[in-house]
Amino acid sequence: MSGFLSTVTFTTIAIGLSSVRSFLPGIVEPTAIASTPHRPIYLVDRVVDGSDFDQFRHRLRRAVQRRDTAFLYSTLPPEGVMIGNDGPVPPQMLALENANSPFWRSLEKMLAPESCELESYPGSTPDAAIWGCPNIASAFTQQHPALGANNTAESLNHVVIVGRYVNVRARPQLGTPVVGQLSNEVVEFDQRTWSELLATRPEVIDDPIEGWTPVILPNFVRGYIYNRYVYHPLGPRALFENVAGQWRLVRIMTSDELTMP
Repeated sequence: MSGFLSTVTFTTIAIGLSSVRSFLPGIVEPTAIASTPHRPIYLVDRVVDGSDFDQFRHRLRRAVQRRDTAFLYSTLPPEGVMIGNDGPVPPQMLALENANSPFWRSLEKMLAPESCELESYPGSTPDAAIWGCPNIASAFTQQHPALGANNTAESLNHVVIVGRYVNVRARPQLGTPVVGQLSNEVVEFDQRTWSELLATRPEVIDDPIEGWTPVILPNFVRGYIYNRYVYHPLGPRALFENVAGQWRLVRIMTSDELTMP
């Protein structure tokens, strides 16, 4: 796996979808699990329905779901996409022919919540509109300022769960006992367990969709959440710009360069 798609970058973030029924990975309907204090988070999509970017985003999400290599190539700058401090990365280095490549999976996660906002990131022209997806970072810092803003350490100690009635399991495996449920909220990230898994069983945490993230619930119970539903507040986000009439994926911001306004 290349440097810009490192385990650290894409394992500590994952992103969720809305509730589905219990036979799908990670979620069940509400159960009688004891309630605990919650720190809710609300994601607001700033994209106007039916706008040019909204239509592009819809086409892009469908292309990513189908692993439409030709469409994705058409969205990448010819010289390559900037990824963190590595770049531009030529399209041929992204392994798009592999449907399970980290780039495909990570882009799928970044687009899943449909929560985007305009960014202050400089574009190719002074009046360029840059859309960033997802807007987890700004929602986290605005709604939980004590955990975000200038406190990077606290940001690294928490993850955002996106989805309703997301199961927290006793072990990183489907079918194991459920020790809690979370719905669109912030929870403590279990760094100690994550570090142990990274050293001993990296395959458990490595996949940004099908891996697992260890967490600590407000009642101090430890458990694991399916990565599809987990974001890191400083996780990657995709930046899009309309260049000469064509929407482009111009950059993926990663945790080593994100600033928290």
